[in-house]
This record gives sequence, C-alpha cells and structure tokens, in this order.
Amino acid sequence: MGICASCLGKAYTSQVEYRKDIWFAPRWMLACFYRKRNEIGDSFPKHPDFKAMKEAWIVSVMMLGMMKHLGRGGWVQLVDQTKEDTPDVRTGFLMNGPGESGRFHFQDVEVVTLTSYSTEPIEEFLKRTKLSKKKVYQADTIILCYVDKDLQTKQWTEIQKDLATTNAPYDVYLLGRTDKDKRHYQLARVHPNLDQAVRFDIEEEIKKDYGFKNTLRLGARSMKPSMTTTDEHYRPF
Repeated sequence: MGICASCLGKAYTSQVEYRKDIWFAPRWMLACFYRKRNEIGDSFPKHPDFKAMKEAWIVSVMMLGMMKHLGRGGWVQLVDQTKEDTPDVRTGFLMNGPGESGRFHFQDVEVVTLTSYSTEPIEEFLKRTKLSKKKVYQADTIILCYVDKDLQTKQWTEIQKDLATTNAPYDVYLLGRTDKDKRHYQLARVHPNLDQAVRFDIEEEIKKDYGFKNTLRLGARSMKPSMTTTDEHYRPF
C-alpha cells in the first residue's frame, strides 16, 4: 500500500538517505529504485518521496552514459530539498588526470522532465523552465532534460543553435529512450556545444566493473577523499 503524504502531514519522515558524506554507485541507485517501486506497487508515483527518487533514477541513467563515454566510474548523491534549494542531485567522479589523481570532482545537476502532456518543442520547454532568466544556478551546473515521451524533434544541431541564443552558462544535456521494448538510451550535450553523444544499454552498463562497490563514503570535499566503499549497508531509499 502506498503512503499518502497529505494524510501523514508533518508526521511523515522521508525515507530518502540524505547524507553529504555518502555517494551511491548509479547501478546501486537504480537497483534500489526498482526495489522500492516493486515494494510500493501501483501507488508509487503518489509516494511523497517519488520526485526525489525519480530524479535520482534519471541522473543515474545519465551517469551510466557519461561513464561509458569517459571510461571511468562515477557516483550520485541525493540532495535534501528542504534544506537546499538547488541542485536536485549531485554527481561526482574520482579524477585521475595529472596533478589531480585521487581528487573527487562533484557537479550539481538540475533535472527537468518533458512528459507526454507537454506540447512544446524541447528548446522552448527548456527556455521556459530550467533556462528561464528567473533561474540562477552555479555556473558549472548541468541541466538535464529527460524526454519521457515519443516525439519527433528537430535535428539536434537546430536545437543547439536555438539554445545558443540564451547565452546560458550551463551545460545542457538531453536524455531519452531509443527503444520502447529495451532499456536503450541516448545522451548528448546540446549546449553550449553539440557533443558527447552516446548510446547505451542500461543492462549492459550496470554489468561493468569500475573497481567500486555500491557506496562511497567521503571526507571533506576540498581535500583528497578518505574513501571507503561498502556494499548494502547504505541504501539511498
């Protein structure tokens, strides 16, 4: 049976794990999302934590695509929206370049979903929502648009040219499913440039071993992390 937020009122305690020292492997975040969905059943979309869990799922799928493109493992962290207005989710990578080996680079991600109820073109939808002049984020924030509908869009080059008129300082990515019967997705950056396009199969990507376990525990972000990886002791929800 689902949980009615309006019935619980102030008595409700979120089931989401908001801890700034804990980061989750994308495949573990996905596994926990599917488990929670199966536990709750048909009322899952009405669960008071559904928005946070669905955004974590979307960003985890994005991270699988980025990990395939970059060839290294990454992490996802939930953000308590009652304490922070932005971002929706954080992501992170352990860096391995010259002079930065062992450092942890994190990035804010703002998520917006284009659903079947929307009739706007993607670029107009983005300009009205996350790219609105009323919205202000950190300059290195990722704007991730999840296209949750079947639609014919403009060529991505046209979308990129249209978004260029916004002069937004953020990286904008599109994520969408490419096969209605399989978990095949495509991810690409469409602003400021059109690049980093990658097609991937969720089932294949979650099998890849990047040498990490399910969770990562970090110390101070400004320092080299004191890293401890664990398995099922921590769950995002």
